[in-house]
Amino acid sequence: MPAQVQSTTEPAIDEKVAAQALDAEKASLAAYPVDELIPIRLDVIKTVATVLTVAKVAVGERALYEQTFRDFDLARIDTLERVGQAAWMTETQYRRLEAGQPAAETRPPAPLLERCRELKVEMLEGLGYALRADQPAQRILSDIRRGTGYLDLADDLQRLADLAHVRFAAIEHRCDLTRGHVDEARKLGSQLMETISTPQPKDLSQWADLRVRAWTRVCRNYEEVRAAAAYIHRHDPERFAAYPSLFAIRAKRTKQG
Repeated sequence: MPAQVQSTTEPAIDEKVAAQALDAEKASLAAYPVDELIPIRLDVIKTVATVLTVAKVAVGERALYEQTFRDFDLARIDTLERVGQAAWMTETQYRRLEAGQPAAETRPPAPLLERCRELKVEMLEGLGYALRADQPAQRILSDIRRGTGYLDLADDLQRLADLAHVRFAAIEHRCDLTRGHVDEARKLGSQLMETISTPQPKDLSQWADLRVRAWTRVCRNYEEVRAAAAYIHRHDPERFAAYPSLFAIRAKRTKQG
């Protein structure tokens, strides 16, 4: 294995360091329940490069986080680089094992597919109305509406569930959505993902699971840090620009394609 691999975007990553980072994170990754895993919808290598760049910015501003927030978990900043390296390691190993194997989506059962589509429409309509004055939420909904295909549908249901859960106090009694819809979206998203997954050799299957867990940890850590940065730099958009949205990467790639 090469000692160092560089993605199309800086920074370069030392594979030995990344392997050590993965070893340090394995216990945390294993703790995620399956229904809380975030499907991978971005280029992991490019996204990790962004995360590692932002990690250096956050470490440099660590004192601001400590001064501003009483309860913010500073470990989110301290481990962001390691978490990113672990995700890079899982993605790199997964790609090596996957090389030469065709990828395919299995058509899900019609009843499951129909209900997933119905629920997506219901939640988009309910959240769109209840959160019509919430611009960040509207941007998330706009991105979800662009999704196509089974994989996007599974991802979209999970993202809708996350949004509804976080904003539930704002949507309760303002639309027909209930916590039952949130739970159903998570459950159906997971079922759909399992249904369309191509059977894989044991080693590849293990790394596929590990990469999704590492990706989930990256997303959750990064978004917590970014949300805190949004408050810290709420009057200084130029400084907040150093913390780009990971999903903006997806939007830019969609426009370019």
